[in-house]
Amino acid sequence: MNNIEFQNRLAELYKEHPMIARSKRKTANELFYVLRQDKEFDYNISSNEGGAWTCIPSVKECFIPVKTLAKHVKEICIDEDFECDEVCLTVILED
Repeated sequence: MNNIEFQNRLAELYKEHPMIARSKRKTANELFYVLRQDKEFDYNISSNEGGAWTCIPSVKECFIPVKTLAKHVKEICIDEDFECDEVCLTVILED
């Protein structure tokens, strides 16, 4: 899956959740909730957290701290260089 395909898939996932879709600025909680509902893929997420990078190996099976979930998403892109079963994403969060 390339970045354009992922962005289209994400738009379709948001459409399934109208309240989240209406929000202009998505929180990490909204993004991760929508990704957890994806029946086809699991997502491995690298994210910046106060200047340090963290890794969420499975968005479906991982505890994510509330302080992370409350942050707004600034940018999402797919990491096409990794070859694994999950879709690998880089999520930049606002401070």
